[in-house]
Amino acid sequence: MEKENILIRSNGNIDGINEELVRLLNSRRSEVNVLIYEWNHLNINSAYNVKYYRARPLYTHDCLELNENTMPIDGKLLESMLPYKDMAMELMKRETHYDVYERKYLEDVYYKQVKYWNTTIEKNSINSIIFMVLPHLCGDYILYALARVKGINMVLVYPQLMNKGNGSFLGKSLENIGDSIQKAYTNIKGEPTINEYMMGIYNNALSTKVMSYKSPKALQKETIKMFHNATGNKVVLNDIKRIIKIKLNYLKMNDKKGSLLYYKRLLYTRLKARRYEHRMDHLDIYQKLCEFPGKDEKYVYFPLQMEPESSLIPLAGAFKNQLIALEMLSYYSEKYNYKIYIKEHYVQINRSPGFYEKLKALKNVCLIDMNQNSLELIRGSFCVASQTGNCLLEALINEKPAIAFGSGYTFKGAPNIINVISLSELDEALERIDNNSVIFDSNDVKRYLYAIQKEMVYSYVDSLDEAYKDYNKCDTVERIVNYLFDGANNY
Repeated sequence: MEKENILIRSNGNIDGINEELVRLLNSRRSEVNVLIYEWNHLNINSAYNVKYYRARPLYTHDCLELNENTMPIDGKLLESMLPYKDMAMELMKRETHYDVYERKYLEDVYYKQVKYWNTTIEKNSINSIIFMVLPHLCGDYILYALARVKGINMVLVYPQLMNKGNGSFLGKSLENIGDSIQKAYTNIKGEPTINEYMMGIYNNALSTKVMSYKSPKALQKETIKMFHNATGNKVVLNDIKRIIKIKLNYLKMNDKKGSLLYYKRLLYTRLKARRYEHRMDHLDIYQKLCEFPGKDEKYVYFPLQMEPESSLIPLAGAFKNQLIALEMLSYYSEKYNYKIYIKEHYVQINRSPGFYEKLKALKNVCLIDMNQNSLELIRGSFCVASQTGNCLLEALINEKPAIAFGSGYTFKGAPNIINVISLSELDEALERIDNNSVIFDSNDVKRYLYAIQKEMVYSYVDSLDEAYKDYNKCDTVERIVNYLFDGANNY
């Protein structure tokens, strides 16, 4: 049997989930080597063959680890990576949350990241990868892309649902997340009993405007803090102090020159992001452009998704720019006589310069006040449209047709969702909806929710406070490992 060399992209070891993964992997295979990229670089599992690395190369542009000896990349590999390059470079702006980099700089970062992760794969003969969170940062997306190109076995864990806890979907790639749910749904008959967790999601979508375990105000405060912490005065002053200490030899470092360049770059980036932020479109601009919904108007409801977040980059693919989907909807608005109601995400604090003006310039578009109830907007709509958002599930529960832009989306096979990529597919979808030929009922909804319940795993993202009460570490790990080795067909 081939030796298993497994790389784990950890999202934390809060409850010892990394140790449980390593233990189970070793019980399933006779010879297992494991590399763990861990935020805290914890040395655990000494009984097994495990190597630990800091996770900085996953999310930063120019950390010192990326400057270590790496193998050169050949043209053939770069050619095979081209379908993933645009998304990888888009994800690089997540280092600051703002698009402040020049193209040439991003090209250099891209090649450095490809070299680093390709060397990691080749030198360690990696043949399996476990992503404990969706690859949504520059480094881990490039790792994911290399694994696709090289045919490396993977499992992706994607936390999706919020109802006083997380549920995660599993997939072998970004494109097939949700495939097992679609397959399960086609085989479910009658009216199955859904559990407390799914019933909570069902009831939330019928009675509240936000499917979240936290209040909108609490989430908005967290988001503002997250966006501004990286460029705050305290962080900038700490960078300046660190640079001075390195120059004066107060900090003992193996690579003084490399460390100095690294922290100077961080300081420059933070200052540039602070200046860029003043040019952003903020919510006060959005509110000035808002309208109140017209009475008895026929409309498509399009809630904007937060960015930069995984729901757009990478999951939305070509539709990561939300303007593309909205331009397509605007193109057919006169033919089917509808308005497009756009509502800003309640925790999005700003957008790129001119974004709201571009939306307003589209034909038959109305920007809707953020205080309007999302549930009422869904219920009163002609249909709901999005790329991957939870509004698709909310539309399902409220028995509304929905259009999902993109080739891969989470709620695959749902009875109300029509997947579109091209203008012609959108035209066909709108015609079906206009002719009332998208027909489903509450039994279809319950069957689909049961399929989600059957195929998902309980999980958490950053804290056990997010975990549902039925979360069980051993069960979660066993299902992830089964999916890795046995695949979706036998899952």
